[in-house]
Amino acid sequence: MSTLGPISTALEAELRQRVQQNGIVIWLDRDGHYSPLVDQLQALRAEGALPYAVHGFRGSHLALMLDLDAVAAGSDPPRLLIHLPGFTEDTVTQTPVLGLYRSGTRFRKALGTLIREAAAGQVPGEAIEAFVATEPDTLAMADAWLQAQLQADGGGLYEQVRSTPVVEVVEQLLSDGPLCRQLTSADARDQFLRAMEATLGLPRNWHRPAPQEIAESSDSGDLGDAISNAVMSALAQANVSQAMWESGRPATRQQRDDLAFILTSWALVVEYVHDLKRAPKGAAAEAAKTVPARLVSTCRELASHLRARHTAIYQRTADEAELLLSEERQLARAEDLGRIDTFRFEESTVLEAALDALQQRQFRNAAQWAAQRLSSDGKQQSDSFWLQQDPARHETWQLISAAARLGEAIHHAGDLSRNLPSLQQAVDRYVERGAAVDQAHRLLEQRRLTALAPQIPAFERLLVELDGLRQLWRQWADGWAVAFNALCKEHGFLPEAGLQQRQLFHEEVEPLLRQAQNRESQRCAVFLVDALRYEMAIELFQQLQDTPASTVQLKARLAELPTVTEVGMNVLAPVVSQGRLSPSLSSSDGGSIQGFRAGEFLVNNPDTRLRAMQARTAGGPCLKLSLEEVTSLKADTLKKKVDQARLLMVHSREIDSAGEKGVGLDVFDRVLQSLRAAWQRLRTAGVRNFVITSDHGFLLNEGAPPAVRRHGNKNTPSRRHVFRPHAANHDGEVRVALADLGYQGVEGQLMMPEDTAVFDTGKHDMRFVHGGNSLQERLIPVLTLQHRVATGGSSQQFQIEAQQRQGVAGLHCLEIQVKTVEQLALAFGSRNRIELSLKCPDDPDLQVELAQARGAAQLNGSVIQAPVGEAFELFFRLSGSSQEKVRVEVFHPSGTDQVAPCIPECRFLVTALSTAPQRPSEVATPAPQPAPATSPDSPIPQWLQDLSEDGKIRQLFAHLADHGAITEPEVAAMLGSPRAARRFALQVDALASRAPFSVRIVVVGEVKRYVKEQS
Repeated sequence: MSTLGPISTALEAELRQRVQQNGIVIWLDRDGHYSPLVDQLQALRAEGALPYAVHGFRGSHLALMLDLDAVAAGSDPPRLLIHLPGFTEDTVTQTPVLGLYRSGTRFRKALGTLIREAAAGQVPGEAIEAFVATEPDTLAMADAWLQAQLQADGGGLYEQVRSTPVVEVVEQLLSDGPLCRQLTSADARDQFLRAMEATLGLPRNWHRPAPQEIAESSDSGDLGDAISNAVMSALAQANVSQAMWESGRPATRQQRDDLAFILTSWALVVEYVHDLKRAPKGAAAEAAKTVPARLVSTCRELASHLRARHTAIYQRTADEAELLLSEERQLARAEDLGRIDTFRFEESTVLEAALDALQQRQFRNAAQWAAQRLSSDGKQQSDSFWLQQDPARHETWQLISAAARLGEAIHHAGDLSRNLPSLQQAVDRYVERGAAVDQAHRLLEQRRLTALAPQIPAFERLLVELDGLRQLWRQWADGWAVAFNALCKEHGFLPEAGLQQRQLFHEEVEPLLRQAQNRESQRCAVFLVDALRYEMAIELFQQLQDTPASTVQLKARLAELPTVTEVGMNVLAPVVSQGRLSPSLSSSDGGSIQGFRAGEFLVNNPDTRLRAMQARTAGGPCLKLSLEEVTSLKADTLKKKVDQARLLMVHSREIDSAGEKGVGLDVFDRVLQSLRAAWQRLRTAGVRNFVITSDHGFLLNEGAPPAVRRHGNKNTPSRRHVFRPHAANHDGEVRVALADLGYQGVEGQLMMPEDTAVFDTGKHDMRFVHGGNSLQERLIPVLTLQHRVATGGSSQQFQIEAQQRQGVAGLHCLEIQVKTVEQLALAFGSRNRIELSLKCPDDPDLQVELAQARGAAQLNGSVIQAPVGEAFELFFRLSGSSQEKVRVEVFHPSGTDQVAPCIPECRFLVTALSTAPQRPSEVATPAPQPAPATSPDSPIPQWLQDLSEDGKIRQLFAHLADHGAITEPEVAAMLGSPRAARRFALQVDALASRAPFSVRIVVVGEVKRYVKEQS
């Protein structure tokens, strides 16, 4: 049997692969170097050693074509190599094999190229180039040369190192493995490096930067702040002189580290250069560009191994190796860099480019760079090594991503045309484009609240760009509001029946109750969620739309005007009569709508809404539950309640209440989680039909206060509307007669700003407003779910284990694992992911920001998609008004599975949010003394006794009763802590409802004050 030389063997392997992939391969051999090899291949084929046929032109086209006819006669597709010596792409067109040439695959390879590729990794690059320079005439000469090179070193250290995988070589250097005991002399070191020349293409002059190079770079500021002084000091001591290798003893730690650096730094430079999208600059980078493709793969494998297994060593090596790429660092542009961030300066360069893109309103570019950093193949974890090591940098990119998403959404939405033929088309345009803008705006503000901290990279510049986006959103929202009001003036503020909020119960709820065949499927739950904006319902819809055996639909309607709770909540009950409503108005001048008449009673609160629904629900009673009750009741208790009712009315005020108090951004995500959990619990309890809707939306004005307009005195208007007895036109306002809104029994005019401005009411906190006629306020969701089969519930039980790990960059860290505890019944498929979230059990109002997940977990806002049975790391931050240590709870927010929560034993420090400094003109109010109403010498009023069991709360309201006002710092002093003050802010409305006066919150000089107002 014929034996091929080492280069011929490599060539045959490549030819075999080409034939297997393509079937017919035409080999153009212009110089005729390979005819002897083709003769050998034909002999091997005759011996049965080749899986493909080999034919060649030997002076007669006729003979060749006759041979090929015999091959083509078979029934199977031919696997055929045709050798054409002396032919090129031009001359082959004049031969009878042109048809095969066009249908097959061309192959050609110069002898010099073949030698370089075959010898790479086996012989040092300098030796290869020296032999190629002699211009060998035949393949046999090349085979003989490589064979001699491979035999020259025998079985010595060179051959041992060359034949060992590079990753293993480096591992031995780092761990003082057996190989290191043979590195006892300068000659052994030279053999080692010669072997690496062959394996990695390592240049002989590759070295560590000398101490003076490091000092010069450090003095010039070239390296930047990324490399610490400690690293610089270590690098300056790392070079090892040649004389130290003559000791005869095994290599020292310093010598091993030096060799490891030479190998790994070269591998990193090669990876970087071959990831570039342009030609490299500088001697080191240009040298790396000449490395053959096979050796490039070896370098990439080594670099990837270091990133995964030796992160600290990788960071030190990469930071030091940057010194060898000074020209690249200076010239690097984000557009030139590849997919892999080998060096730290690459990540910094791309970050600067993304910020530039935000500044220049090139949002698509910023979004693309952010997407490359934050996800890969659907994973939340970044492929960038530097982001994995720095969660604070990860937060910067999350903010950039959210900002770019808003910018892109605004660009895509464009302006709202004032020439649309109907309000339906305006609604459709908002649903298709506008809602995405407001969702992106809300999510950016939520992310900004928790992630924008001075500790993150590029904080100052990012702050400027995010503020600019707030103004950009305001301009867009004003434009859409003006256009929508113009359309309403033309087509009427009251839309067609299919868009009216007042028809919702009749058209959406009653059909669900009528169409079912049995009691269980007739059972329906109606969620009335105060201020659930349409874009928020989109988020909920996306989470529920793939529910098996279910029909899930999201539609839109226009809320009644004005868009306030007293109107929207009450018309969700069946109060319409022949298309008209009968409102109860407190007064015609500066008054408000109190409710709507339904027959003989006034619908103006949850109980009367339930009464109106009961009157229209046949076949069973109606039940009223709060969202909190649905999510907190025991499963058997909830099931008993559900079994007693045909219609369940679930009401929620959490979004509106939190928004009015200025803490909406903390609450929005939690309410969406609670809605999903409530849906799942009611479904498990036997409810198959759901309608989730709201009374109105809202305008989110975080950080970008709207324009303020005067309309009479400050006590007359509400923030976004005012009632007037007579028609009058005002600049910047629109008006509509109450009769034109389908309101009967009342007269007057409703006036509203035509844009997103607010009326001057004396209130300074305008972050969350509604009542006007913008699409953000007026468009309400109608999310319907019909489940064809009852849910069986999960047969698996899970538990969560969580342990504290070392945090970084001001972020805490937990290692979390979800484990399967018990399977109660045979399951056809096991869950591989469970939803988790994080909260503070002692203070639910504390801000919890989930920054990054390492491992197989994925973050989606405040929800973690956690793998079952696989540990991951979660980085998070806790923020509040005071610095304290608190517990955290890892829990399952959606209630779709049986998951036991976990509260780790450790406590985590809360980052205290800074408070605004007091202005010089302001005088601090001294801490209040106990009010006389609670002194032992005077009786406690009955209302104060009934107000609360907490004596401090009674003392605070006694102070309000006597003094008329109290500031937030005073509240914290009186109640004992800022945390108690925050809890009071959420409870003040409920508490004030039991007092003989109301409490109004005002902000004066950035200080919140609670002011008594007589009812």
